[in-house]
Amino acid sequence: MKYVLISLICLAIILIALHEIKYQRQKTLSLDQVVRLISFIKNDLHYRKSDCKALFEGAREQGLECITLFEGSLHSVGCFDDAVDAELRLFLKSIGTTDTEGQLKLCDEYYQRMQCHLEEQRMAEKSKTQVNFAVSLLGAFCIVVLFV
Repeated sequence: MKYVLISLICLAIILIALHEIKYQRQKTLSLDQVVRLISFIKNDLHYRKSDCKALFEGAREQGLECITLFEGSLHSVGCFDDAVDAELRLFLKSIGTTDTEGQLKLCDEYYQRMQCHLEEQRMAEKSKTQVNFAVSLLGAFCIVVLFV
């Protein structure tokens, strides 16, 4: 019975760490999708000069699901930090409000910003993954040592 309890506690510790690692990976993938979305919007505005509805449909065709269309304007959807979400909302709010040249410059600016956020998130994911993995193994080892 004692060994079953030890095994269950070790398994719980490892599953908690894996859940946190998965959460960090999801945040990175969401930011990557935002960067690809901005690139897609820039290319679409440059070549086709689409409206918000066409941009939304084109983004969905590309597999980019971090935006939604509501009352004719684009809105963000995803698991982002507050700063990233605020910047993305500002970017999406400004789509279709200026001339094409201004829109392209805006896309370049926000692309650079989101690229910086993505790199920061990748570094955070890497370090948090290493820490979670090490702590979960250490915790499991401590449980084994304490109970055996």
